[in-house]
Amino acid sequence: FDGYLLHRSDLVLAWEDGDDGADLDPDDRWQPALWRRIVAAAPQRSRAARQTEALIAALNGGAEPEDPDFERVCVFGLSTLSPLYLRVLAALGRRRDVHVFALAPSTADAELMRAHAAAGRPVAGRAPDAPAAGVPAPRHPLLRSLGGAARDFQLVAGALADAVVIGAPAVERRDNAGAPVTALAALQADLDADAPSALPGAVARLVDGGDVSISVHACHGPQREVEVLRDQLVGA
Repeated sequence: FDGYLLHRSDLVLAWEDGDDGADLDPDDRWQPALWRRIVAAAPQRSRAARQTEALIAALNGGAEPEDPDFERVCVFGLSTLSPLYLRVLAALGRRRDVHVFALAPSTADAELMRAHAAAGRPVAGRAPDAPAAGVPAPRHPLLRSLGGAARDFQLVAGALADAVVIGAPAVERRDNAGAPVTALAALQADLDADAPSALPGAVARLVDGGDVSISVHACHGPQREVEVLRDQLVGA
């Protein structure tokens, strides 16, 4: 239910107002009744969602922030954000400048999102196993499996805002001229260009221990994973 409040607040608020979830799968239709009992016993559980919906409605209806010095909002370093918070930013963006500096796993993919928005094509989120409407899926398998959250964030943000301007991605470049090409550097270049390539030489160096830029550790639990990560960072 906490997830519903962030990602489908309209759903649970409709349940509170008497909707019995006719659109739900038959196995899930017990949820509206349970949610109404929870809210009856603890009304504060849905208060934040209702207040947020009221804020969005007020901003969309023309309400202005009370602070006259409040000119813009800048959000840094996000890879994803729930639709509820995105709707708040979109509504606020109709009254003030809102700038979101989002993380992108690939320059090539970020440029694709930019071209897609500039062409005025409709954008929408996607299911994890389906391509976004009108947007080609990444070619690199790691971008498809691990970059989906950041990609969906950009798509959903574009679908919610009245006008989205996606700026050119800022790319950190490092001068490694003369340095040997490691497996990690080659993988990073492939991800940045969204161009998977066969690297038999790099793989061979990993296997024989000549390249330690990528390593795999089998750990028995999350705590041990953190301990191993710390050891690797300290020893780097």
